Amino acid sequence: MLDSSIEVAKETRMRLGLAALLSLLVISGCDSGGGGDDASTDGDSDADGDGDGDADGDGDADSDGDADSDGDADSDGDGDVDADSDADGDGPEPTHRRYEPMEIELTSSVTYDNPYTEVTLEAEVTPPEGSGETPYTIPGFWDGGDTFRVRWAPRSAGHYEVRTVCSDEANTGLHGQEFELDVNDRISDTWAPHGFIEVDPESEHYFRWNDGTPMLWVGDTIWTAIYEQGWYDPVFTDDLWRELCDRRAEYGYTVLQPVVWNGSERWSDGVRPFGGSDGTDHDRIDPESWQRLDERIEYAVQQGLLVYLLISSNGQHFEWPEDQRTRLQRYLVARYAAYNVAFGGGEEVDRGGWGSDAKYTQFIDTYHDLDPYRRLVALHAGGTGGTALAIDEVDFFIAQDTDPTFAESLDRSRNNGIPYVVGETGYFDTDRNHGTSDPVELRRWTWTIFLGGAAGYTAGHAGVCVVGSCSHPDEYRSSDLTDESADEIRSAARFLTRPDVHYWTWTRFEDLGNGRTLSADPGTEYVILSRSEGAFTVDLSDASGTLEGVWYDIDAGAEAGTVSVEAGSSVEISPPGSWHVLLLTP
Repeated sequence: MLDSSIEVAKETRMRLGLAALLSLLVISGCDSGGGGDDASTDGDSDADGDGDGDADGDGDADSDGDADSDGDADSDGDGDVDADSDADGDGPEPTHRRYEPMEIELTSSVTYDNPYTEVTLEAEVTPPEGSGETPYTIPGFWDGGDTFRVRWAPRSAGHYEVRTVCSDEANTGLHGQEFELDVNDRISDTWAPHGFIEVDPESEHYFRWNDGTPMLWVGDTIWTAIYEQGWYDPVFTDDLWRELCDRRAEYGYTVLQPVVWNGSERWSDGVRPFGGSDGTDHDRIDPESWQRLDERIEYAVQQGLLVYLLISSNGQHFEWPEDQRTRLQRYLVARYAAYNVAFGGGEEVDRGGWGSDAKYTQFIDTYHDLDPYRRLVALHAGGTGGTALAIDEVDFFIAQDTDPTFAESLDRSRNNGIPYVVGETGYFDTDRNHGTSDPVELRRWTWTIFLGGAAGYTAGHAGVCVVGSCSHPDEYRSSDLTDESADEIRSAARFLTRPDVHYWTWTRFEDLGNGRTLSADPGTEYVILSRSEGAFTVDLSDASGTLEGVWYDIDAGAEAGTVSVEAGSSVEISPPGSWHVLLLTP
């Protein structure tokens, strides 16, 4: 079991699931009061039917004795004391924040042999009037036994109404249940401090969060490590998962890139995502496996990490019949679209030979049709030449490139009309597949990719993502999370996310030769990288006057002095040492 942050998340789900009496007021069809009173008719959120607004009969206004989810009258763990919900605006502020995942737990009145295939559940969500959000439908999911859930994320302030629809209309526990929720105007700083990821509409080459904050994709390849076991026997424990998320967030990573299902993935006690003795019955799921996955994804998201969920390795799922593929996508949207995630078509999705253009298009369209939040979808192709799959359908171009160059990054980031992410290079701490144990090689890849105009880079440490090919194949080591490779990523992320660096505005890119490059918003901002010592000249004739500069020592990850230069067609630049980058502004 993971630590208290996960426990709080689980407690939140449980609290919201108790007929939604504490967070969602039942409008009709869900009388859980014991005294026959509908929980919404008297407006007191009284779950025990005694008319006192006390859900558990202990005299407090909640179910766990503390008036909230975590012991401090605070609904989202941010330290603020939140008031009870009020829909008409003349009372206390609603407790629930925008982008905070909400969950409705429902109990089926019908027993099914295989709920995963026999019945579907969805919720019709009516957003607040005047919010700009249009009504939408989000799928629900079976979670074991007779329990079904609807998980959704209110994105606007105001009054929401939710109505459930079941394919089996005779199922009174699932069909026609109605709920309402009031949301305040603050964004949840626990789940999505800036909203969800989107393509920046002002610059088609980069990402941003819904509130307009730029989003730099700094990813970590973890593949099967989202489970305890996968391709290899060593166990990626819950403690190590927690440390992975903590350290990656600390070092400036923003994305985790796992495979959410492949045939090898399992838990150490033998539990697998799908049924059958070896997890190959893709018409049956094991909810316990997915519940454990929930905990890991929730923990990552709560540390500020976006989780880019890929289906399968080598396109395994494209071998399945279309209904099986669609059903799994529906399940993933139902479980995870309310969280800070994106969806992908798999690790090297074209390598197995099961895919096709028609299947890729159907895959992308299915996600877009099912997901009301329109999470970003991409396809990760195999090979080393930047293969593009369904480039006119995907939301961003993610490619594998084991030895990226500045010219490649520039070409792919500027010539497809969507953001470009290098989703895989050689791994660190291995000689497999063009990997390296030289941190300077990783440094070259990282800076080449970003300064060449890419929106993101997903690095990879063999000790995390392919432990069997690293220097310690028989065990995972937490030291891999803070080694030289992590230092290299942190240094780049630290520079690129400085408040005075605006990479998303860059439109001029030049390879100056001899390991030197220029990336600029002409006249406003110039970033000049030099891998070596020695003076050189650069054309800054599109600027004017005096430019003030600060040197950044990439090896140290810190500033290394200032400089002033006069704009002109041949401006001399003298780095204070090798591997320095200069930021110049008027």
